[in-house]
Amino acid sequence: IFAPDPDIISECHVDHLRVGKAAKELANFANYKEIFQTYLPDGMQVNDGISIEALALYFTNKPNKYVRTYGHFKKQLEAIYCHASQYPKGAPQTKSIVTYLKVRGVDFGLRRFSIPAEGFRMMNKMRMHCLPEASK
Repeated sequence: IFAPDPDIISECHVDHLRVGKAAKELANFANYKEIFQTYLPDGMQVNDGISIEALALYFTNKPNKYVRTYGHFKKQLEAIYCHASQYPKGAPQTKSIVTYLKVRGVDFGLRRFSIPAEGFRMMNKMRMHCLPEASK
């Protein structure tokens, strides 16, 4: 599962907070049929729990996994431009996000020794439950 990190102190975008929190809860509870069922719309049933192997949180301040993104910057911008109300072409905030993503790509790339890169807070099954060291 990929979702925005709802735990960063600067995250104020309500949709990011809700989606990130829901993804964390579902990743943890999906394996338990009875609990998972409570998250589903009325009338929808599951026969078994669903095994979630990992959760990757993006736009995080605590990455523990870095992925080389060389050659993908154009695609990243295309995805951002889909949010035209937030990032209209030519607007100052659009120029700012482009600069920010470039700087962030270098920062994360240096940590991986491969520029540019993106950082994720990855949690496998063990790190999703009662493991405070997972955030280090």
